[in-house]
Amino acid sequence: MESKKLGKISYELITDPTTALKKISITNNASNSTRKGTIFKADYDDYIRQSVFNDIENSNTLRILCYDENHGSFLAEDLTCTLEEWLEQKLIGNGHRSMRSQRIRDYCDITKKDMDWVKDIMNDFNNVLGSITDGLGAIHRAKAVHGNLLEGVAVKSTRSPLMVKSTLKGILFNMKGDPRKEVVPRGSLAPQQSDDIDNLKTLVRRVFFYPYEVSNPPIQRSFLRVYDKLCLKQLQSRLSTRTTEAGTIKGTWGLKLAIFWPQKEQIVFMSRVYRLIYHELPKHCGSNLFVVKYFRDWNWTTKVTTHEDKVLRDVFYFNHGKVGEEEEEEEEEEEEKEKKEPYNKVSRWHSMDKLRFWRNCIEHMDLDKSGNNRNHDKVLKVFPELLAEVVEAFQEILPRNDCRTCVVSVFKDMHWDNL
Repeated sequence: MESKKLGKISYELITDPTTALKKISITNNASNSTRKGTIFKADYDDYIRQSVFNDIENSNTLRILCYDENHGSFLAEDLTCTLEEWLEQKLIGNGHRSMRSQRIRDYCDITKKDMDWVKDIMNDFNNVLGSITDGLGAIHRAKAVHGNLLEGVAVKSTRSPLMVKSTLKGILFNMKGDPRKEVVPRGSLAPQQSDDIDNLKTLVRRVFFYPYEVSNPPIQRSFLRVYDKLCLKQLQSRLSTRTTEAGTIKGTWGLKLAIFWPQKEQIVFMSRVYRLIYHELPKHCGSNLFVVKYFRDWNWTTKVTTHEDKVLRDVFYFNHGKVGEEEEEEEEEEEEKEKKEPYNKVSRWHSMDKLRFWRNCIEHMDLDKSGNNRNHDKVLKVFPELLAEVVEAFQEILPRNDCRTCVVSVFKDMHWDNL
């Protein structure tokens, strides 16, 4: 390939059969060191417009390097592949492409209770779609839009010297929005941002259902309830009002998707919503019964009392121990009531008391003093739906005017008010 000189660097096209992206090798003319990159056809105005997105902090947008005026192209950081190419690579796995049809049949086997595809891609899904969601949120808070999300997501593979395996990251590129616009027509920004989020929802569904959609003929598959509540319903809630602006409570919640939360954030959120449901709603709203419907497992106590792990059973029968000094007086009174008949199956709150049991495990269960993370994991293995139920209950509370003070307090405790 012919090498092209561009000031202090030179570059040449290289062949990469795994992607349709145009890859280049960039050479520093002084040190003779090389690195990989990508190249995109664009006029100078488009180059500038794409570059401005790099100035938005945490936007996870393609890093633009320089412009080649002679060839009408800009040089950028190295990308591994497009989102669609990544999905195809995950589908085939380590096998030969001739195995594609068999892989689709295996993943689409309707006799399987769970979606193996989702389990196989979940780690990469969190890395790729998580960074895309965070980047889109940053762009929206900067009063800008992507404008081309369905054709504007790439995947980058990175590895630091200390890492054994490479990790993936989603990169936003090919933006059609223009963050340089100083004056946005009144009322036009929120609908455009809603279009971005609607496209994000489409991408999430595409990733989760990829084997079913590329099957011949395509196979309809209902969404697993847990994943639906941990991402799609939050996105749909954000889309329910196209005038919702980024930075508002509803706008922030709509892109803080629970499916991407690390353990620590899950624990803080669930602990905070426990306090909200059991102690704040009765005081501010007069009742917490309106969220009971989201906790559906009436026989949860049987799962615990028959569980092989004695530690879980001990916590279940433990009458909650001492109340921490940080608890308020009304919380102490509430716990005194709970001690008399913990997890009463006759109570209207019984199904929701699964959350109270989780909280008691976090507070009282001792697994070799290994901390809350293992306690949390152990309980969620018994009740994998619990986080999704808590998220759905909070989503019911979120828009209520009589709960606004409580919701604002939750946002502060989660440090979402600083976004």
